[in-house]
Amino acid sequence: MIDYTAEEIRRLLHQTLWHVTIPHAIVFAQSLWRRAHQAVARRIHYERHQRQASKALL
Repeated sequence: MIDYTAEEIRRLLHQTLWHVTIPHAIVFAQSLWRRAHQAVARRIHYERHQRQASKALL
């Protein structure tokens, strides 16, 4: 999973401190899902670029 970014920390603080209508558990679950999804997207991105680079060498 990727590390917390400044934007993610800002989003968490905003949602937990100023939005009392959303339960904190949901806010943190969304954050966890978003970070996991970004990690998968990052891995796929690097794999795709690695494949393209290896094709360019042939």
